[in-house]
This record gives sequence, C-alpha cells and structure tokens, in this order.
Amino acid sequence: FSGSEVCKLEFGDYNLDCFIGTNLLFLERKKAGELWMNFFSNDWKRFESLLTKTARFKYKFIIVEGNLADVLCSKPKLLGVSHEAMISKLVQIMLKFGVIIVFAQKRAKQVGLSILKNVYREFSKNL
Repeated sequence: FSGSEVCKLEFGDYNLDCFIGTNLLFLERKKAGELWMNFFSNDWKRFESLLTKTARFKYKFIIVEGNLADVLCSKPKLLGVSHEAMISKLVQIMLKFGVIIVFAQKRAKQVGLSILKNVYREFSKNL
C-alpha cells in the first residue's frame, strides 16, 4: 500500500518489517493442497522450524487459498493420512504456535491486504 516497499523476507510471504521495522506481523499464504505436503511429508520439519521462528511476531496468520473442504479434497491419493489428522494438525498449529488460520477461498489476496492494513492501523494508534 502507499509508502510501502518491497524487500527480501527472511521467511513468510508478507510482513510489515520493511515498512515499520518491527516484528509485528507474519503472514504466510498457502494453496489448499500445499498443506498436506507441508504437514505430512518430509517438509514438516522445515515448516515446523518456520512456525517456531514466528514466535517473535505479535500477529501470525496463514491464509489458505480455499476452504476446509478444498483442503480435505486436495489430499494426495498416496498419502496415508486421514482428514481427521489434517483437522487435528490445523488446530495444533493454532494452539502451539499462536497462528490464526484463515480460509479465504478465492479472496486470499484481499484478505491478506486487509490484514496488513488493519495491523498497520492498530500499530499506528500506538505511535
């Protein structure tokens, strides 16, 4: 948005660090099908490490490009994991890491921008 700049992020897809220089917001955007591989493959250790690094952020979000049904329907056929395991993993991530998971369907970009603007507005009130 106005006055913002693009910079390389250590991790995550969007944050406000370049703009306001603080650990205020971590925002990761995921396609519905990506979650299965992030949560239930060899990629879990890397993704868990990323989530652990988010501890320094006040606000943490994962925006899913789809709804819960899209996530459950996108399960790879060869992955021997139940839908219940996916739902459980989503809840565990919210509880353990304090990450808010938003199912944005086809409005992930708009939801992400709204989160950025609202977090910035809250931050600006305290200046």
